[in-house]
Amino acid sequence: MKEITINVEIIKEYIKQNNLSVKEFCEKCNISYYSYLKLMRKELVKVRVLYNISILLDVRLVDLINF
Repeated sequence: MKEITINVEIIKEYIKQNNLSVKEFCEKCNISYYSYLKLMRKELVKVRVLYNISILLDVRLVDLINF
């Protein structure tokens, strides 16, 4: 079975391009800082976190996931 990971590079690039702090990014996505840290460590996060990020980044949810 393949391991599913989150494509954090898309998120990092968005933050960099828009000159956002991590705190500002979390507020815009309506996620907690703790969820963001878990995401960056490639730990399990709730689907709602990924959904909120995908809305802000204007990408499909599957684009955030590496199969």
